[in-house]
Amino acid sequence: MGKARERRLVYAPTPQDPAYDGVRSVAFSPDGTLLASANHGRSPERTACVWEVRTGALVRRLVGGFRYGIAAAAFNPDGHVLALAGDDHDHVVKLFDVATGDERPRAFARAPCAISALAFSPDGRYLVAGGDRELLVIYDLTAGSEQRLQGQLGWTTALAFSPRGDMLASGEEEQAVGLWEVASGRRIHALRGHGLPS
Repeated sequence: MGKARERRLVYAPTPQDPAYDGVRSVAFSPDGTLLASANHGRSPERTACVWEVRTGALVRRLVGGFRYGIAAAAFNPDGHVLALAGDDHDHVVKLFDVATGDERPRAFARAPCAISALAFSPDGRYLVAGGDRELLVIYDLTAGSEQRLQGQLGWTTALAFSPRGDMLASGEEEQAVGLWEVASGRRIHALRGHGLPS
C-alpha cells in the first residue's frame, strides 16, 4: 500500500473567520463525485457545502434556515437528495435537491429529539435519525410514516445500514454499538468492547 497523502484541502477556516467553529459532518455522494460538509459554526447562514471532489470546487451552498449549526448530513442512494439535521431545539431534518439546492417537501414529521446522526437505507426508502432521549426514528419516505426504536443506552453518535438494508447499527455514547432488525424494530445485540482494558 502506498503512502497516504492529502489530495486537496477544500475548506480551511481560520479562527478569524466568523464561520469558524468546525465541520460537524461530512458525506460522499454514492458515486464519489461530490462531498457534502455541514458547518457546525457561528456563521449566520448555518450552511452546508457541496464540493466537487476532483477539483475541490464549491458546487453549491445550502442555506437551510437552521437556527444553530448543522449536526449531520447524508446523501440518499442515488445522490440526488441531501438530508441535513439542524443542531437546535427545533429537531428539524430537511431534504435538499442536490442539483438545484432547493428544499424538498418532507414526507415526515419533525423529529422528537435533537438529532446527531442520519442514514439512508440502501434502497432510499428509509431515512433514520438518531440523537438523544434513547431513541431512533425510522422515516418511511414512501409511505410518509415513522417507526420509533427505543432501548438505546445513550446518545446516538453514528448510524449505518447493512448492505441489504435489513439491519441497522447505531453507535452510542456509552461505548456500545446497537444492532437492530429494521423490519421488526427489535434490538438484537448491544456490542461492547470499547473502553475495556487491554
